[in-house]
Amino acid sequence: KNKKQINYSNILYMKIIIFQNIPFGPDESLVSLHCRNADIPYECLSIKEIIKQKLVSPDILLVGNIPFIKQTLQSVQIKIIENSYPEEFASLLHLKIYKTIVKKISLGRPLFIKPSKNLKKFTGKIIYSKDDLYGLPLNEEIYVSELIDIKAEYRLYISNKQIVHISQYEGDIQDISVKNIQELIDSQNKYHNFIMDISIDHQNKISLLEINDAFSIGAYKDISPETYTTLLDNRWKEFFIPLSHL
Repeated sequence: KNKKQINYSNILYMKIIIFQNIPFGPDESLVSLHCRNADIPYECLSIKEIIKQKLVSPDILLVGNIPFIKQTLQSVQIKIIENSYPEEFASLLHLKIYKTIVKKISLGRPLFIKPSKNLKKFTGKIIYSKDDLYGLPLNEEIYVSELIDIKAEYRLYISNKQIVHISQYEGDIQDISVKNIQELIDSQNKYHNFIMDISIDHQNKISLLEINDAFSIGAYKDISPETYTTLLDNRWKEFFIPLSHL
């Protein structure tokens, strides 16, 4: 355990951070670095220990993988509803997306698929033939979309409805203006702390690729430990506000 006293002058105002007691991945390592930088105490516990000690509260940030976060929240009757394509951002959605199950996919051209219920059941991928579906459950519900022209891809980190960081993770280096996206975020009041993956095509049109909740996401290496941890903490506290979870 880290026994350091909390420095309450930090932006992140919390008593402690608890990590899932498994080997740290890049995201956990980033948060633990912020803990050390900001003198925030932390420890590693199992789900069973957390629930037994009644540590699931807005004052203690829990950090771990998606099943860990879901199970701890469920212990206090908070259920997460995931939606990759909310209607609030439909104006950015420039590709046709529909739901079906694996065995009903009609192939005649390459398609992109990803799970629709358990969003991390498998990684989204391009399907060129039935062979590419090998190993997927036939009755798994999925999103299906056509492929779009992509010049570059970005991840926007939104914390308290403000775009606090932009990572470019695919394509040629491009300058991008997110003013219109920020205005769209400002115009709605349902999504406050989340991740938005977007693309820009060769006509410089911006398209939404997907929305992800901020409770367990991939942190690209160019985001600062403080910015990333603050986003997680903002979202965690939000779960305990009635009707705020997605």
